[in-house]
Parts: sequence; structure tokens; C-alpha cells
Amino acid sequence: MNETLRNRLIEIAKRKCVATYSDVAAPLGLDMKLEGDRSTISDLLCDISTAEHEAGRPLLSAVIVTSENGAPGSLPGEGFFTMSSRLGFDVSDRFMFFVTALNEVHAHWSKS
Repeated sequence: MNETLRNRLIEIAKRKCVATYSDVAAPLGLDMKLEGDRSTISDLLCDISTAEHEAGRPLLSAVIVTSENGAPGSLPGEGFFTMSSRLGFDVSDRFMFFVTALNEVHAHWSKS
């Protein structure tokens, strides 16, 4: 697991914020314009949230959303929902699932 990325996600969650994929990819030397780098960040985020789930904590990657005109958008990317479904979550209402997951992450980490 990439601890640098995990720590960045925790910082974002503690502040009860969201960030874009580019915000967390750039410090890792990844460029979201490159398909391979998009796949890499998706895999890293999936690994982190899977480990968090297995440890009984909320899906930490919920704090990462798509970018709309350079600003945070409204939802995470497809990989977040695929991973969540694979972990047994019902993602049929993507927006409500995301809002719930984000609220859980913010509540958990803002207490730390």
C-alpha cells in the first residue's frame, strides 16, 4: 500500500474535504492525462480502500472525485464504484452511496 497517498487521503478526510485525482496523483509523479497513470492511481486508491475496509474503517478513497473544469466534481470515478461493489456494497444509487461513504470517512477521520 502506498503510505504517502494514504496519509494524503487521511489529511483530506480530517479537513472534511474532497480532492481531485490530479490533486493526489501529481505528488506521486503521475499525470492524469496518461491512461497508464490513471490506471495506476485507480489501483492505488483501490488498494487503500480495500485495506481500510478489511480493517473495519470506511472507504478512504471516497474523498477523491473527478475534476470538472479543474475543480472537484460531484462523484468519484468508475473504479470507486466497481471496487465498492466487489467489497459487497450496494452501489445501485451511486450518488447516495457516495454521499454516505464520504460522510462516514469524514466522521471517522475528523475525530482523529
